[in-house]
Amino acid sequence: MNTAQQIPIKATFDPKLRLYLYVISLVTLVVTIVGIVLVPFWIFIGWWWSRRSFEALRCELDGKRLHIHRGVVFQKDMTIMLDKIQDISLSHGPLLRKFGLMTMQIETAGQSGPEGQSDAKLTGIVDIHAFQAAIIAQRDRLTERHASDPTLAPAEVMDRNESIALLTEIRDALHRLESLAQSDH
Repeated sequence: MNTAQQIPIKATFDPKLRLYLYVISLVTLVVTIVGIVLVPFWIFIGWWWSRRSFEALRCELDGKRLHIHRGVVFQKDMTIMLDKIQDISLSHGPLLRKFGLMTMQIETAGQSGPEGQSDAKLTGIVDIHAFQAAIIAQRDRLTERHASDPTLAPAEVMDRNESIALLTEIRDALHRLESLAQSDH
């Protein structure tokens, strides 16, 4: 995937991800006491579920956002604003390495997943390094454009005199409140 590619860019997922989803779910069932009972059912149902889960997985990068869709029974659509992205890390454990896959973890400003988890995880993107670079490049283009053009800023920028006038008004209001509080005692 070329990072100079035009926006929008759709991520392509490696077909090995389907087998990985099946195997990781089966391993999880085997290592849990309750899950052992479900293993015979999973051997048949799991292959269907992993196919549906793989087919439902979508990720698209546009000029301002990263859109993610996943799920079979419980579906989840996420939109991550590019200017909020703080970190995009890539990782892979022994099982992911065996399948030749990696996971991309996206961290955003002002957001946090449960118990310090990343805001979004995507596993099995083909040419994951190039997709990561495309997200970062688009985020940087977007934030540079916002920095160079104040009309694109989300809030109006006050000039120095307006700021001083507002702060003076706040100070005077606090003095009046302090005087009222002291006169009540």
